[in-house]
Amino acid sequence: MRKLLYGVLLLFVAFIWGCTQDSIEESIYRDDAPKIYAYTDVDDGSRVELNSNTKTVWTAGDQILVMGDSQLEAWQFTGNTGDRYGEFTRVTTYNNWGDAFGGKHYATYPIFNYIAVGYLNNELVFTAEVKNEQEYHKDSFDPASNLMLGTSENGRDFYFNNLNGYLRLSLTGEGTVKSIKLQGNNGEVVAGTRYYGFNNISFTDWYENTSKQITLNCPEGVKLSDKPTQFYFSLAPMTFENGININVEFEDGETIPKSTSKSITINRNTIVPMQNVKLNTNIDWQYALITYKDTESITAPQLYSNGSSVTGYIYWGDDTYSVANSTSSYVYTDGEDTHTVTVKVTDASAIEFSDCSNITSVDFSNF
Repeated sequence: MRKLLYGVLLLFVAFIWGCTQDSIEESIYRDDAPKIYAYTDVDDGSRVELNSNTKTVWTAGDQILVMGDSQLEAWQFTGNTGDRYGEFTRVTTYNNWGDAFGGKHYATYPIFNYIAVGYLNNELVFTAEVKNEQEYHKDSFDPASNLMLGTSENGRDFYFNNLNGYLRLSLTGEGTVKSIKLQGNNGEVVAGTRYYGFNNISFTDWYENTSKQITLNCPEGVKLSDKPTQFYFSLAPMTFENGININVEFEDGETIPKSTSKSITINRNTIVPMQNVKLNTNIDWQYALITYKDTESITAPQLYSNGSSVTGYIYWGDDTYSVANSTSSYVYTDGEDTHTVTVKVTDASAIEFSDCSNITSVDFSNF
């Protein structure tokens, strides 16, 4: 683990959803105090929480964490949902870090329940969480999963930049979506604690508590139709060299995997739209169930066909999955003694197992 901590703050503050940004053309100054003002940056294509006009807005009740020399405070937005610049008032003051910021002022959104500040390779950095559990928002992405950094020269007017980029899926079909899981085909890290430079937001990398999977949850269900429905993931800047795979779970328990091998680059402050995918719930899947006991790792089942390629996934029994034939082994980290692996494929003519000593049962009745 990299050593970077200068100080650590644990805030027992609830997340408040909704700050977003778009181009702002002027700064509005006030003389009345104690108030600060937050504006959006002027990056082309800036998109955070999207309204019907694809403009970005603040939401009533948004909170930001303001940091400066001898300053560490929570401030709350006093305007209305839909405002494009915001006036904030101070709501809480915390123990500060002294003169760590060299006279400059910064603010983070959302107001993190945990933040660390320090130096790494002579860069002043902070840590923030890229969430592995995000929540669906109609025609937008989860604002609580979006990361922003604001800077100010005078401590009163803050200009925010998005730290993440965004992947937009477009789905048509039938059924009601419960969740969508996303992974990189090369096993890329997609979530966890990440550090960012205060003065150089391009200075960023993973720090700890990483995950190779992000789940977009749909608490109320999202019904699909012939009209494309959009789903957004908030992602750290990165490249999926061999593309991504998704696993769509429906409310009736049906799951549909999809994959693309095309390289995808996620840039900060940019939406990457994917071509529409029509989901077919009437596929004649082949299933095999294999139960393993008393093992921390297993040799992955291998699938074979008589001509056409095997399509499908292997579900490892710990809420994760892999594309069929994409790995030779799997290591468990959940501490459980028993796992039932589900093979879900099409066009398979044979399945091969190695090292069967820990297999307690198999079910090929639907294979």
